[in-house]
Amino acid sequence: MKEIIAKRYARALIQIGREDGQYEQYEQQLKAFEVVLQQSEELRAVMDNPIYNKDQKKAIFDALKDQLELSPLVINFIALLIDKRRLGYFSEIVRCYGRLADELAGRIRARVLSAVPLSEPSVTEIQEKLSAITGKEVLITAEQDPELIGGVVTQVGDLVYDGSIRTQLENMKERLAKG
Repeated sequence: MKEIIAKRYARALIQIGREDGQYEQYEQQLKAFEVVLQQSEELRAVMDNPIYNKDQKKAIFDALKDQLELSPLVINFIALLIDKRRLGYFSEIVRCYGRLADELAGRIRARVLSAVPLSEPSVTEIQEKLSAITGKEVLITAEQDPELIGGVVTQVGDLVYDGSIRTQLENMKERLAKG
C-alpha cells in the first residue's frame, strides 16, 4: 500500500518535471528535504505525529523551506503531502521519484559488492561493461563484503551477476557431490 501511494505522488511530480525540464532539480530538492528529516529526529517526530495539525506542520516547514532553497513547485508538493497526511511516505516517494528520474534520463543504478575496496579503474571497467550490456548510463555504488573472499557481486535492478569466489566454490562443491 505504501509503495502504491508513493508511486502515485512520484509519478505526478515527475510528469510535471518532464514537462518543464526540471525533474532532476526537483529530485535534488526532494533529497535535500529528506536529509533534513533524517538528520532531525525531533523534526521527524513532529511531522509524523498526528497530534500536530497540518497548520503547525506547515509553519515548521515554512521556516525550513527558505534555507533549503526549494522551488515553488516542490514547496507546494510538500505542502500537499502535509495537507493529505502523506509526509510519512516521503522517503518512499523520493525513492520512487529517483527511479523514475533515472529512467527518464536513461540511467540505471548498480550495486557492486567486493571483498576489498575496488580501484577506480576497476569501477570504471565494471561501469563500462554494464553500460554496454544495458545500453544505459550506469551509476555504481561500491560496497565491501568481506564474506565474499574475492571477486564481485553486481546487482543491476533485479538482476544479480555473481562472480564471487564464494559462489564459485559452492558451485564446485555441488558439482563434486553430484559426480
